[in-house]
Amino acid sequence: ECDTNPEMMRRTCPTSCSMCTPQCPKDQMLCPAWAEFGECDSNPQFAVTTCPVTCGACKSMCKDNNDHCSHWAEVGECTSNPAAMTKECPLSCGVCKAAESEGGFGYCNESNSTECKERVAKGDCTNDLTLMLECPQACGLCAHVCTDHDPQCSAWVKEEKCTKERAMMLQKCPSACGLCHALELEYNDVPCVDDDECPSWARAGQCDSNRPFMIAKCPISCGICHEPDHPNLEVARELKEKKERGGKDEL
Repeated sequence: ECDTNPEMMRRTCPTSCSMCTPQCPKDQMLCPAWAEFGECDSNPQFAVTTCPVTCGACKSMCKDNNDHCSHWAEVGECTSNPAAMTKECPLSCGVCKAAESEGGFGYCNESNSTECKERVAKGDCTNDLTLMLECPQACGLCAHVCTDHDPQCSAWVKEEKCTKERAMMLQKCPSACGLCHALELEYNDVPCVDDDECPSWARAGQCDSNRPFMIAKCPISCGICHEPDHPNLEVARELKEKKERGGKDEL
């Protein structure tokens, strides 16, 4: 679909077509309480899909939006034109801190989020570079995005850790394990669709050994999303039960 129907897919599933890193939906009000009761670890699929920020799958991050940002920052534009530069070039201006494994994104951190909200409520964000650097989230310069957070994610996926160590992987490798795609499908109201060959691919172990491809092509058979009454749900159920038996077929 990314090739045959690019306009529709650009609007509904840009992440799956490698067009962007998605912003995460807001957590539900009860997420902090659920996290305290250990739901992020004991029920990771539900918790991380419902509470992706609280459970750590989505991080507060920012990214430069122009190829010239590095040069503009070098010639002093961050201080002479902070309002425009911190929005266009937050990474180069130091709003967020670069991280090698994040594909051009940097982490946003605030030392005192309560104080930041109070300062921003007074309207201090408009042209105050110091405040923007100290309170990037409150100033609206960052977004919670769904992306992998460890350079080992690809290797871990091949080791089937998305199923063997699900709680850890949904936090460290949400994109590689299919969470970002699941969020995209759910919040863009896109129906789950499998290719015709998905049941045979899934039964051959491709959901684990070739996960990025299968997430995009076979989300139902791999258990990423659930289309009511779809026959491939039975495939996902079979694979889940087989994993619970330790990968052994029934006698």
